[in-house]
Amino acid sequence: MISTLVIIVPGLGYLVSELDELIEFLAFKAQVVVFKYDSVQAENVTKDSSNGTPFVSALSQFCKQLSDGSNLILLGHSFGGLLAHLVERQHSVEIAEMILIDPMTELQFSVLPPLLPSPATDEHKSLSDFRDFIEREWKEPSFNKYSIDIPLYLDLLKEPRRESNTNVTVVSANTFTHDSPYIFPEPHATRLQLAWLGLHRRLLSDFARSQLVLASNSNHYVHRFEPHVIIAQVNAAISRIGVCDA
Repeated sequence: MISTLVIIVPGLGYLVSELDELIEFLAFKAQVVVFKYDSVQAENVTKDSSNGTPFVSALSQFCKQLSDGSNLILLGHSFGGLLAHLVERQHSVEIAEMILIDPMTELQFSVLPPLLPSPATDEHKSLSDFRDFIEREWKEPSFNKYSIDIPLYLDLLKEPRRESNTNVTVVSANTFTHDSPYIFPEPHATRLQLAWLGLHRRLLSDFARSQLVLASNSNHYVHRFEPHVIIAQVNAAISRIGVCDA
């Protein structure tokens, strides 16, 4: 019987240990491993890579080494979703299912900033931090934990893509309206949320086999607020793989 392997590609803004409970539940149905940006393999590929996007190469190698004939489910959150998407675009790894959790998209840095409220001295710190990131810090590798040059990765998504048979699920969270009005005031929260959902729908339009799932009671960190949504999508992916194998 062919086994199922789930490789989780985390985002950049939290400790991987936050995923422990999620991993524990997923492990009932599949083997689960986490790609770590600070792993020896990732560091070596970063040093040796001749291209500007070494973590794509590192994740691709990681998937190839571990899958070894298994049905691979690639699950990526935020920047990890962007990274998983780029590995899938390369067609260098056979991916049975790809699940993107509130993924970063190539257009968010142009679409979202104009929808933010004007800066105010009494605005919530999380709003100020988000404004700094979406308007400025994403361009500078020194502002993220692993010194990743995000614009170089985004540029890869602008290249023409080849046809894909991978089944893709995007879990889109209530990233902006979940914390309104404390962080994102109205009407800005609703406008940002609609734009965010539109970006995820646009991402899915590139795939013939795809579905959009809403994490309605969660902000960007779905694994904190609605881990059951992620678990349900992994279980659904495993079921689809089983039907295909039958």
